[in-house]
Amino acid sequence: MPSFQIWLASFEKVKEVFEFFKVHPNPSIARTLKQSIEWVQINAKWVHEIVGSEKNLVD
Repeated sequence: MPSFQIWLASFEKVKEVFEFFKVHPNPSIARTLKQSIEWVQINAKWVHEIVGSEKNLVD
């Protein structure tokens, strides 16, 4: 897992990266970028679910 995927574990950051490469396309990294964005989305979903679970425990 590339190190940038760790700090991108949010849907907002995924959108920022997606929008950046939409404006600044780089065909040589397109596949890697797509795979990385997919992993970040998976991680963001996981983090979102964990945070939601913790909030339910506190309530």
